[in-house]
Amino acid sequence: MYITKSISNGGKMKPSYLPAKTALKIFFIFTLVIQSSALFSEEYSKQSLIIKFKQGTELFRDARLYAPKSISEFLAAGSVNMNRNSALNIFMQQCNILTLKALKPDADMTPLHGGIERIFIIEINPGAVSIETARDYISKNLQIEYAEFDYIGYGGGYFGGSNFSQNTSLVPNDPSFGNQWGLRNTGQTINGVAGTSGGDINAVNAWDITTGTNLIVSILDSGMPLTHPEFSGRMLQGYDYANNDNNPTDDHGHGTNVGSIVGAKGNNGSLMAGVNWNCRIIPVKILNASNSGQYSWFASGITYAVDNGAKVLNMSVGGQPYSQAMADAVTYAFNNGRIVVACMMNNNNNVTYYPAGLNNVIAIGAINNRMFRAVPFCWGGGSSFGSHIDFAAPGEMILGLVYNNPNSTNYWCGTSQATPMTAGVISLLLGVNPSLTFNDIYNA
Repeated sequence: MYITKSISNGGKMKPSYLPAKTALKIFFIFTLVIQSSALFSEEYSKQSLIIKFKQGTELFRDARLYAPKSISEFLAAGSVNMNRNSALNIFMQQCNILTLKALKPDADMTPLHGGIERIFIIEINPGAVSIETARDYISKNLQIEYAEFDYIGYGGGYFGGSNFSQNTSLVPNDPSFGNQWGLRNTGQTINGVAGTSGGDINAVNAWDITTGTNLIVSILDSGMPLTHPEFSGRMLQGYDYANNDNNPTDDHGHGTNVGSIVGAKGNNGSLMAGVNWNCRIIPVKILNASNSGQYSWFASGITYAVDNGAKVLNMSVGGQPYSQAMADAVTYAFNNGRIVVACMMNNNNNVTYYPAGLNNVIAIGAINNRMFRAVPFCWGGGSSFGSHIDFAAPGEMILGLVYNNPNSTNYWCGTSQATPMTAGVISLLLGVNPSLTFNDIYNA
């Protein structure tokens, strides 16, 4: 399998090199191109904040005592279930907090990795105070470790056109496999551009060793088509943080494309092949119908995926502002032995986007079918880069399923598409040897 590796690890902490413990061979191509472009604006919710209580404080004790244990519920100010003289009730009234919800509702006061049990999402009354004033005021409370804006991130891929392919003689026997150059690049022409033979993840040879096991991969995105036959019997219960319900159905298309790159059933004579044909999938909807989502959804989604058994977390999403809450959620995942893979985003610059820029996240850029950094993509932009990039994988004109038409496929372009290529590879590696650590995977 070919995945390009960056030249420099820069300032981002990377694992020490350990011997690889796998039968799968991965060959690396080194590439780094320097360019620049405009920045994302620092958008954030005007009504919600993410706060973390300090350990051992009265506010933390009350929050864990009164906050609902259900993932879909929240604690309203002045709730009959809360002592009106409690420190938390007084705090909520003083700070114009309408509701409070735990990032990990089923936790108690027991310390967890990343202090995830102390993180809460609060809703501010916008008619009483601005979100900026509320954050500044809450940050000064001595029982608060941090209060940060609930920033907005986006999916890192864009629609690239419909697929009009015919049956081919290539293996597997899925009709569109001949156009899946990222899995097997024979130099075929994609979108009018002839590729470079061998510039792929060498999936066919990997499938000689394994086509995947029932290992769980979580797709944290705009949702998935829950009843699509390509995932029959492999879709597990997920959650929709955009709409706060347990129906993470895709209403945009980004998540469907991403999820199918990882896990569409292969060699079944239908549509296309994913990298891993047998993995189970937890769909976690952290992007809305406009392909955007709040950081509180991102952090909550990571926690949910870890708690429900996902070994690999695919995050084809990103935002420019740093978030300590998201970093804490990644720490929770890492220390529970999970692999988080995230896209570098598509702004053709060396600006750091998150979660890709966080420690203990594998950050992925994109190459095109000629094995160069993908710039521009089919829609413009280009694969972002920088010292925190880890690897690059095929991300230009990548075939995937269509969210609202189970009988068709189409192309998308972006680092969002390169990320599930990598997550799929990682899931195959873990299927061969489940004991592989983050360091083992990274160094393989």
